[in-house]
Amino acid sequence: MSRTRTRQTNTPGGGYRERFTTVSSSFTQLENSAYPAVYSRCDDEVNRRDQDNPLTIDFVSRNWIPLNGSTGVPGVSGYRLYRDYFPSGYYVDLAHPSGLLSAIPSVSDVAVATLARSNPSRPAISIPNFLYELKDLPGMIRDIGRLRIQGRNAAAKGLQGVHPKVASNHYLSYVMGWSPLISDLRKLLDFQSHVDKKARELHNLYANGGLQRRVRLDSWKHTIEDTYDSSRTIESSLGLLINCRVTDFSTVERWGTVRWYPASLPPFDLGSRDMARLARDLTFGMKGISPKQAWDAIPWSWLVSWFTNVDEFLGAHHNAIPLTHSTPCVMTKRFTRRDYVRIPGNQTWAKGGEGAHIRETKQRVTNSGSLSATIPFLNGRQFSILGALHIQRKR
Repeated sequence: MSRTRTRQTNTPGGGYRERFTTVSSSFTQLENSAYPAVYSRCDDEVNRRDQDNPLTIDFVSRNWIPLNGSTGVPGVSGYRLYRDYFPSGYYVDLAHPSGLLSAIPSVSDVAVATLARSNPSRPAISIPNFLYELKDLPGMIRDIGRLRIQGRNAAAKGLQGVHPKVASNHYLSYVMGWSPLISDLRKLLDFQSHVDKKARELHNLYANGGLQRRVRLDSWKHTIEDTYDSSRTIESSLGLLINCRVTDFSTVERWGTVRWYPASLPPFDLGSRDMARLARDLTFGMKGISPKQAWDAIPWSWLVSWFTNVDEFLGAHHNAIPLTHSTPCVMTKRFTRRDYVRIPGNQTWAKGGEGAHIRETKQRVTNSGSLSATIPFLNGRQFSILGALHIQRKR
């Protein structure tokens, strides 16, 4: 059963503004009433303790300095006055930017990635893939010799001695060959720490009846900043414009959590040699050939993984040991702040009228994840690889 809870704190109210003009020969006094300065709302589920529940928390805060000051003589043409008055800009609702969520992966993609990156069966380094990729080592070594020749030509002829195709070949050789190879070798040299980490993970999995895992990635965060060059009017009811410069700052972040459970207990003691051997085999991907390892061995599969989540999907369903998992929870946190700063020289007789609006929204949803295909924003490294491939294959 769903429920909604709200809480709010109001402004004192009672402030007022006055105006006297000869155009209408009128005197007006307008008061502002109490208005929520802090408002929060919580939507959740009750009586569902056997499973994870959706949750939404929305928090809005308005922190402003009211307007105070007067110009002119009371009862004389042109007379205006503010007393603890909150301007009309104070009552504007603040919403998160519409494109904020589209800048990060979807809930389904995050759920799949959470399963893949927290899977206890996930290897630290796949020895079968490492040995398979060694077939490219002779060509990579030959490229080093060509690089020396290219360097001598560049020293003798300048840029005219550097052929674009050869430079592209060297770049791709480093990015697609040497860099992954060096990374794998570093992991192999530090194999004992990876094996010990996997052994502790397996011990907690079986001894505690499950593992609680949280996954955060830098690519699941995004920030938007915007400053309005033109001024924004926050108050104009007395015939004079009071303007502020407005600055927006918004961030969004997603992360996922999941619980892993053993489908069956191991047929050996947790402290035995067999347990250590299992940890070692899982660390180096030697517990049989998984679909994920076969996918990584396919040429150009890395390019497909830029636009689909096939790689993560296969890793999420890799079951080298019998495991089950809960439905992943995906949390989303959005934060938006809008600052109002008075423009220098604008209606200096009226003080205040500055402040900030804050909105923070936290959401938790459950999602099993699925295969998906998107057209993402490519980063600099991906663009450089595509550019090098284009130069390499251009006649």
